[in-house]
Amino acid sequence: MSSSLSMLYFCTPVLALLSNTLNPCRQQVLLDAMNKNGKVSSNHKREIPNTFISSSTNSKDKCKIEKISTEQNRRSLFTACIASVLVASNVPQSSALAVVSNLSQPSIPAPQTITVPLSLVGGAYLIYYRVESALFRAVLDTGSPFLMIPGSCSQNTRAKAGCYKQQGAPSGLATTLEQFDGFEGMVEWRRAPFSFVNATGSMIVSSPTVVFGVADDNVMSGPGGVFFGLIKETNSWIRPSFLGQTDVTSFIINLRNGNTAERDILKMNDNTSKPLSSPSLTLSTVPYLSLVDYIPMTKDLRRVGDPVQHYVSKLKSISINGTPLIPKDKRPIYAIFDTGVTGMVMSRELYDQRYMEARERKERRLWGGEVELTFETARKNIKTIHAVKPLTTPFDPKATWKKFRGHVIVLGLSFLDDKELTVDMDDGRIWLE
Repeated sequence: MSSSLSMLYFCTPVLALLSNTLNPCRQQVLLDAMNKNGKVSSNHKREIPNTFISSSTNSKDKCKIEKISTEQNRRSLFTACIASVLVASNVPQSSALAVVSNLSQPSIPAPQTITVPLSLVGGAYLIYYRVESALFRAVLDTGSPFLMIPGSCSQNTRAKAGCYKQQGAPSGLATTLEQFDGFEGMVEWRRAPFSFVNATGSMIVSSPTVVFGVADDNVMSGPGGVFFGLIKETNSWIRPSFLGQTDVTSFIINLRNGNTAERDILKMNDNTSKPLSSPSLTLSTVPYLSLVDYIPMTKDLRRVGDPVQHYVSKLKSISINGTPLIPKDKRPIYAIFDTGVTGMVMSRELYDQRYMEARERKERRLWGGEVELTFETARKNIKTIHAVKPLTTPFDPKATWKKFRGHVIVLGLSFLDDKELTVDMDDGRIWLE
C-alpha cells in the first residue's frame, strides 16, 4: 500500500467518528419538535403613562451553533489529513494549502439572536433603545413597521417617550404624512446609529445606521407616545421598516409574567434558583417554527391593497359566551396579531351582527364574557385562543382596503397577555403558546 493510501486509510475512521458527533444535535432538534406539539389603526391603542423608566439562546439556535462548531472541527481535521496525503505524495505544500483552503470555508452562517427586556407600564409593553446615544422608549407594536421617536422635548414628551434634539442626520427621504391610531401628522425621516438598552446577544443590522421617523405633535397627540414597529415587509414606496433594515427573519415576544401561584411558590422556597419569566423581545436570523406545527400567515390582505404584511391569519371560528358568530355573508374572517392594541377591534358589519343577535337572545352582556377564536394549523390541527371581556370597538376595513370582501378582527393584549407569540415572518408562520 502506498504512503498516500495509508494516510487516507488512517483519516477515514477519524472523519467518520467526527461525522457522528453531529447526531446529538439532530436528536435535540427532533426532541424540541416533539415537545412542542401542538395596523390597522384602532380607537383604543393604550395611552402611554406619564412615567419614564431597561436570555438564553433558543435550543434550535444552540444546535445550529454547535453544528457549525462541529462542522468546522471536522473540516480542520479533514484539512490536516488531506494536506498530509498531498505532502506524502510529493505535492508542493503551497498547492496542498491552496486545495484545502477551499475545503475549509464554512458553508453555514452562524445564527444571530438578540433579546431585549420589555417593561409593562400602564397596560402597555414598552421597549427601550438609543438613537445616537439618546434614550427613548416606545410601545412594542406588531401592527406597524417603523422605528419612531418623538419630535419634541417638552416635559410631558420627555416623561413619556424621550427628548428629541436633532439626533442623527437627514436620510435623504422626503417628509411624509403618516397616521397612527387614527391621528395624522408629519414624520421626518432621519438616519443615526441605533442600539437596544440592556440587550443580550448581538445587534442584527445591515448598516451601522438606521432610518427612523421623527413624529410631530399631531401624531403624538393621539396615543401620547410613539410605537416601535415590528412589521418587516412593506411596499417599495413605504418608508423603510425597522426590521427591513436588518437580517432578522423571526421574532419571539414573551409576555409571560409568571402567575400568582408560581410567585407564591418561589417566595416560599428560599432555595429555589428558578427565575420568574419576564417580558422580552427576541430577534433572530433563523426561523423558529420550521420543525413544528404553526398557524399559516396569509397574504390575502396584501392582494386587496394592504401596503404592509400584517401578521394575519384566517380564522376558522369565533364564539362569544359559547355562541358562534357566523358572518351572514359567509365571507372569511381574518385575525391580525397586534401588540399595540389593548382589546379587540372588529369589522363594523360583524360588530353590528353580534349586537343584533345578542339583543334577540336577550343577552345581558355584549362582550362581557369569554371570546374564543380557533385557527386551523398547517398540520390540520385546531389551535384555540381565548380572551375574557376584551374591550371591543368597531372599524371599517373597506375605508383602508377598497377591494376587501371579508371581515377583520384585530387581536390585542387581551388575547396575547401572559403568552408567547412567535412569528417567522419570512416563512409566513405564526404560533401563540
